[in-house]
Amino acid sequence: EGLEIPLRVPQTLMCAAYPPGAFYRRHLDSYQGRDIPRVLTILLYLAHEPARAGQLRVHDPRPSGGKRDIAPTPGRVVVFFAQEVYHEVLPSEGERLALTLWLWDYNKDDHGR
Repeated sequence: EGLEIPLRVPQTLMCAAYPPGAFYRRHLDSYQGRDIPRVLTILLYLAHEPARAGQLRVHDPRPSGGKRDIAPTPGRVVVFFAQEVYHEVLPSEGERLALTLWLWDYNKDDHGR
């Protein structure tokens, strides 16, 4: 309600175990809601062994650019707009465990229509 965006919680939650060296290239979690109607991304880091590398790199959408690296510290919660914030995951030196929940646009079906 505070965001003034009608959201719904889908019946899926992603629990992921990333092996050493795993990474994601720069991307959005939803492309204007046409693919999957994701609006918000919520990450919860569960474990990271050893606790080196594997940061979430968030790219500033402003023309001046810039980026910020967020360490996958166990217990840390990260929330961002799925259709606006480009991000990537840098290669980790150890296993990384995380839960991801996406809140969806209430007015679209599961296919973004």
